[in-house]
Amino acid sequence: MGSDREIGYEIRVLNNTIRNSINSMKLNKDIESNPHTTRLHAWVIGFVFHSKNPVYQKDIETEFQIKRSTASTLLASMEKNGLITRRSVDHDARLKQVILTDKARKMHETFLVTAKKVEENLARGLSDEELRNFFSTLDKISDNARSMII
Repeated sequence: MGSDREIGYEIRVLNNTIRNSINSMKLNKDIESNPHTTRLHAWVIGFVFHSKNPVYQKDIETEFQIKRSTASTLLASMEKNGLITRRSVDHDARLKQVILTDKARKMHETFLVTAKKVEENLARGLSDEELRNFFSTLDKISDNARSMII
């Protein structure tokens, strides 16, 4: 490698820094006002909200790179807290579509404001080319990491 810096370590530090920044922003207060809501809940709500297709548990497992048991527990918690409902689909009785409740949709609107601020702050001072290069590099690192999963 061409550097003394370690990719995994730097990503971990950056993740912690971003999490700490978010903790100090409005998103944390929005989540605290709904004490059973976690950041992962907020991300899942956003994923379902913006999906062009019906969303099922398997889609959430894939999108967030989580195990089936984790996704099952996550969705059960979200359902218990009134954020989603799961509805059977006609073409396959085993599948349950994840549907956002009105409560989750309203929460998402407040999350969007904070998410936009975070993204603007993270991208501050970066050119479009730098962002394209960053995401290209990030995609390669992500692909490399996924290739290690047995």
